[in-house]
Amino acid sequence: MPNTITSICISKASSSIGALHRGEQIHSEIVSERLIGKVQKLDTALVDMYVKCGEVGKVQKVLKGLPVRVVASWNALISGYSQHRFG
Repeated sequence: MPNTITSICISKASSSIGALHRGEQIHSEIVSERLIGKVQKLDTALVDMYVKCGEVGKVQKVLKGLPVRVVASWNALISGYSQHRFG
């Protein structure tokens, strides 16, 4: 299993090449390892990954599942709305 740093890197790499399927796989692994809400950078990386892949609906689900929503996660969501013209 990848550690937190590896998961963040894979999430970022998935978003940069538009590999939504791989990003969803790493998200599933993160959920199964119960890491959601424990590492804010990882949470934000997931939000950013879904935003960059154009999955704004999934971004909202990820944010709703977070026990603490940090400014960086909200910024990623707002950025995604503007990128995908959901003003």
